[in-house]
Amino acid sequence: MTYDRWDKRSYLTRLGDATSQWLNVALGNGMPDESLSGRAHRITTLEDSPPWRWRTVRRIADALFFWQDEHCAWAFWEDIYRSRSRYQAAIVLDREVGLRTVDAQCSLGDGTANTQQD
Repeated sequence: MTYDRWDKRSYLTRLGDATSQWLNVALGNGMPDESLSGRAHRITTLEDSPPWRWRTVRRIADALFFWQDEHCAWAFWEDIYRSRSRYQAAIVLDREVGLRTVDAQCSLGDGTANTQQD
């Protein structure tokens, strides 16, 4: 099996993303794979009257990354892309060496997961 790093962003970009994800979780109720900017976009787009703090986070993030048109929207879609990429990498790993899951109910959803227990 050959290993190809699926995330080809620079170290500093990945470090910034990890910091954003950490801050997102530290603020409470955040998904660990979601960036702060992505969460701000999701909340302000999907909720009928989003809380003022998330509208403020979105305005600040879009202003900080002014060279990116609609930074928060871009961050939201990047979060989804990276999640999909990790899922696809797990499918390949399962085919090559088999995945071990915590319990028999946990799988990748297509029935290919190896549910053996240690």
